[in-house]
Amino acid sequence: MEQLTHDLHNAPHQTYLFSWRQGGLKPKPFIKWAGGKSHLLPVLRRCVPKNFGRYFEPFLGGGALFFNLCPTSAVLSDSNHELIHCYKIVRDRPQEAIERLSKLRIGEEEFYKTRATRPETLSDVARAARFIYLNKTCFNGLYRVNKKGLFNAPFGRIKLAVMK
Repeated sequence: MEQLTHDLHNAPHQTYLFSWRQGGLKPKPFIKWAGGKSHLLPVLRRCVPKNFGRYFEPFLGGGALFFNLCPTSAVLSDSNHELIHCYKIVRDRPQEAIERLSKLRIGEEEFYKTRATRPETLSDVARAARFIYLNKTCFNGLYRVNKKGLFNAPFGRIKLAVMK
C-alpha cells in the first residue's frame, strides 16, 4: 500500500497544490476514478465527525472526500503506486506537471503512443503527466491494467474541454 502524507502545518513546501485555506478556494479532484465517491459526498459528510485529527484515506482514487473535507493533516493511501506517484508529483512539482501535460495533444494516435510508453522509463514528472493524460483521455477515466501490469484501457471519445 503506497502512502502520501499531507500536513499543512509541518510541510509548508507541500501546500501549493493542496492548500485550500489560502484564498478560500476548495480544490477538486483532478482525475476521474471508477468507483469515485463524488456522488456520495452528501452522505459521507454526515458520517464524518465535525472535529477530527488526522484524516486517513485507504482508497484514495480521485480523492473526492479528501478534497471535500480539506483536512489539515492526512495520510492518503492506495494500492495503485502510479496513482500515489502522480499525487506526489502534483503536490511537490505542480508547475512542471502542468508544463509537461500542455505538450501532450489529445488524439487517438497520441493516446496509444503515450499508453505504449512504459512509465518506469520516464522521468518522475513525465510519468505523472502520462498518468493524468491517460486518465483524462481513456474510456471513462478507467484505470485498467493487464496481467503484465500494463495500462490497457482504450481511447475514449472525449470532448476537448475535458483537459481544462
